[in-house]
Amino acid sequence: MSEYYIGLLSGTSIDAVDAGLISVTENGELSLIDFVELPIPYDLQQTLRSLATADNVALATLASADIGIAELFADAAATVCDKAQIKLRDVAAIGSHGQTIRHHVEKAPRFTWQIGDPNTLYQRTSVPVVSDFRRLDVAAGGQGAPFAPLLHEKCFLQRPGCAVVNIGGIANVTLRNAQGELIGFDSGPGMCLSDALARLLCDRPYDRSGEVAANGKVIAPLLDALLQEPYFDLPSPKSTGPELFNVDWLSRFINLTQAKATDLLASVVTLTARTIAKALEATGVAIDELVVCGGGAYNEALLAELASACQGIEVKTSDAFGVSPCAVEAMLFAYLAYLNCHQQSVNLSTVTGSQGELILGARTGI
Repeated sequence: MSEYYIGLLSGTSIDAVDAGLISVTENGELSLIDFVELPIPYDLQQTLRSLATADNVALATLASADIGIAELFADAAATVCDKAQIKLRDVAAIGSHGQTIRHHVEKAPRFTWQIGDPNTLYQRTSVPVVSDFRRLDVAAGGQGAPFAPLLHEKCFLQRPGCAVVNIGGIANVTLRNAQGELIGFDSGPGMCLSDALARLLCDRPYDRSGEVAANGKVIAPLLDALLQEPYFDLPSPKSTGPELFNVDWLSRFINLTQAKATDLLASVVTLTARTIAKALEATGVAIDELVVCGGGAYNEALLAELASACQGIEVKTSDAFGVSPCAVEAMLFAYLAYLNCHQQSVNLSTVTGSQGELILGARTGI
């Protein structure tokens, strides 16, 4: 008999809530049942972006956003069940990642913070909620990210020579090292820079299919300067976020108002591709197949640059495995809810750097 779990998250792009419904069999085999995206209202988007960057935050603003995003999460959970024609009450648990507003693990005080009140989510759905996955990993000495390798390993790493890259706002890679151990880390920006430039310069939420970038030319001096960012040469485990890779970071290297939007988009897309390729090469592992998932899998300009940067590696999307690229992260948090409910621990020492076996997540309503 199978159990149903829902995974919910709002990523670093802060444009939509992703909801994935999975089924898990008695022997732990999982499959995606359905997936939906609910847009985040503009005012809430703006509030969440300000919380992620402001030095001083009003407590009432934080509390309102905490509840507001949780209510939207509840709507997303109900919507994915309606689409799949599954009753919400038949779901064993919801795994809620929440919305990251700060990720600060480079120096003390080390912390990561996701909002999306699990109590509100539980009251709105009457489904047990597992949330707050990342802080235990940080407390145990880890980076608190990435967690995607746990799902990548289960779904995609079928044979030697395979690696996975999840390209959301930030890109993270997953593979097995020479000793056969699972490793994974954030390579650098995914779509966060492209999305930010599209909003700022093109009056669009993102560069759909990479059509703007495809019409531009890489600004070589800019790309060379960006590639000197020290983060790219740090050893793993490592993680990052829009706290580093943002418009202000770009503005240190070029006047954004004096360059063509098409050329800027082409440059940051190439940066993403080059840093992914560099991260894979730095592992020293022979790779012949790269599986791409996340929203970046739909950016044709990025896929073309990635294929060029990863010479000799076959680049394919997770569609080749029957998994929609945009659903992978939601599946991850549904899977983490399953692990928590079954008290199954994970060891992320070779991924995030945390120590020991950890049962990730805190439960509400169970």
